[in-house]
Amino acid sequence: MYPKKRIFKVFAVVFAFLLIASGGMNSKAFAAETKLLEFDPAATDAFCKLVTGSCSPSIDWEQSTLTATDVKATPIGTPEETDQNTLFMGSAELENESATVTQSLKSQEFKKDFTDSVTTTVTEGWKAGGSLSLNATIKEIFGLSGTATGEYNYSESEAKTKTSTATYTSPAQSINVPPRAKAIVTVNLQRVNSTGKVSLDALIGGDLAIDNSEEDNPSMNPVYDLFKNATSKGYQLPPQLSLDDSAQKLRFKGSGEWTADYGSKYKVNVQLVDLDTGEPKFFKNKDGKNVKSYSFEVPVKKGDVDNKGSDKK
Repeated sequence: MYPKKRIFKVFAVVFAFLLIASGGMNSKAFAAETKLLEFDPAATDAFCKLVTGSCSPSIDWEQSTLTATDVKATPIGTPEETDQNTLFMGSAELENESATVTQSLKSQEFKKDFTDSVTTTVTEGWKAGGSLSLNATIKEIFGLSGTATGEYNYSESEAKTKTSTATYTSPAQSINVPPRAKAIVTVNLQRVNSTGKVSLDALIGGDLAIDNSEEDNPSMNPVYDLFKNATSKGYQLPPQLSLDDSAQKLRFKGSGEWTADYGSKYKVNVQLVDLDTGEPKFFKNKDGKNVKSYSFEVPVKKGDVDNKGSDKK
């Protein structure tokens, strides 16, 4: 007999799995939640470090002139890439009718449409009560200008997916074909799933209009000076904020993740057939072994991909 505790654990795992499979529980619940920096309380806490007496401040966003510059998503580290399925691009037959000379023959290029996608998620973002929103786009993060770009809204916790129809063009290949042989050239596109991380950055400047119950009119506070002076009074900046003394602005640094599906390389297979017998034609490869076929890979280049447009999801 199994101990009761073990039976209960097994039952709990199976029950949770059945809930997910049946739609009774959202599998996203197991993912890490997005953390948003609450800018309003951070600013009012800094303000209270600089006033004497009671302090009950609020930000007047209609009169505030907060601005954001240098808003960008910067790749961090090396993406993790996992091979998925291969998709057929095309095939060609190259015949060498010479009885004595090996010929270098070229296959045609192959062109085909595929659907690429990018999903972005903010893991550490920004939230402010006013209209200041922070948005950034990642381009060519995968080494392909034709791949769908990824977008980040620093204040959104939901994953955002963009899909695009991309035309991939595999280049023509030069194949050495032995005398009285036919080379059957087949090209497939290797699809991959790639994941990576980004740093979400922005410089915050301008003035904050802050109402205090002890004052008749809101005071205008340059955001850099507000936090700079507050730190000299013992205020601790949130980990996402730092002071950029050269720019005289407040620097925000968050984080995000991305997942993408796209084509990364062409897999070329060459099979040789004897023109006279129709049987496989054997030849010696560079290792001295008798083989009837060989394969090689060609990386997808920027110029190979033409993005026809994207649709948001």
